[in-house]
Amino acid sequence: MKINNPVQQEYFRLKKYSMLLIVLVAVLMALLNYLWSRTDQQQNQQAYLSALGKDVEHQLGPLLYFSRAQQRDISGLLATAEPATELAQGIAGVPDVSQSPLPLSAKEIGMLNLLTPQIGLQLRVMPFFQQWSYLSVGGSLYQPQQHDLNAMAVGAHAQSYLRALPALQQASDEVLLIPPISQPGYFVLIVPLRQAKLLHGYLLLTVDLTTMLQQVGLQHSGDSLLLLDQFGQVMLAVQDGRLADAKLFDGLHQHDHLQTLEQWPLALHVQHDAATARRFEVTRFLLQVAGYLLPLSLLYLFWFHRYKRKTMGPFGRQLTHIDRLLRDDLTGVRHIPTGWEEVFNLIRRLKLSGVEKREP
Repeated sequence: MKINNPVQQEYFRLKKYSMLLIVLVAVLMALLNYLWSRTDQQQNQQAYLSALGKDVEHQLGPLLYFSRAQQRDISGLLATAEPATELAQGIAGVPDVSQSPLPLSAKEIGMLNLLTPQIGLQLRVMPFFQQWSYLSVGGSLYQPQQHDLNAMAVGAHAQSYLRALPALQQASDEVLLIPPISQPGYFVLIVPLRQAKLLHGYLLLTVDLTTMLQQVGLQHSGDSLLLLDQFGQVMLAVQDGRLADAKLFDGLHQHDHLQTLEQWPLALHVQHDAATARRFEVTRFLLQVAGYLLPLSLLYLFWFHRYKRKTMGPFGRQLTHIDRLLRDDLTGVRHIPTGWEEVFNLIRRLKLSGVEKREP
């Protein structure tokens, strides 16, 4: 008669419950670690945005330097240029036909005759600048190239933008950066020009800002670099080195993930691709689960293998030993596990003493 082994049954139940407990503990610990790491991830994201902000500031720095240099140089030209009655190059037009603009003054014409060849040479070595024009306070637009419809559109857009500014901001000498309506990705630098504190007009510089921001390296493919104005509206979106439609992005609800620029009233935001971000988060969580599950599983295998070899095996031999003794095999098992000799010998002596008592 084979003896039932309750220890073996409990051993298999314990293995099953232990495996379930290990998986549960690994998932819970990974979840706690994941939630804890979210704080570090936000700090890393802010540091990442800060580094991007410095990179963008580095890219936009030459624009601001060039604009302020032109403010000083043109102010000097307005002071020293001889009045003239005719333009040596280019034409003067009217960007807004609904208004009654004042013609360019003789002082402005003389300044433009000196400025046109000078600024033309400077723009040739600055590939991000596409074109330039001059908008007078009286509403006249000077364009160095004749019949340039894009320059007229830029002038009209800049004029309407300037009229909508508060009076205090109109009196400022700060350089403005606005997106044009005719060329997506091309921005307009509006540089106020004064001489003896008297505003004469504005230098309009069209800048290929998309090409500049394409040089900013993003951490993950599929991420979008957004340039926002002071009102939270997306002015420019660059995704995978290409211009994206800014209307597809929402910048109003990203206040906790913005990096403001020091020299411009602008802010940066990196919007991750939803599918890529989701895969990254799921992969990170699964790796954390595996990081806890692997050592716990190794301990599980070690403990149960040792328990089976050092406890379950000898206990099964002991049941076999008892079974043979019950069948009057007084020898029992011949190979006794190490460390169990005293137990096996005790069982044999009990069997022998019982046999001696039954004998008359």
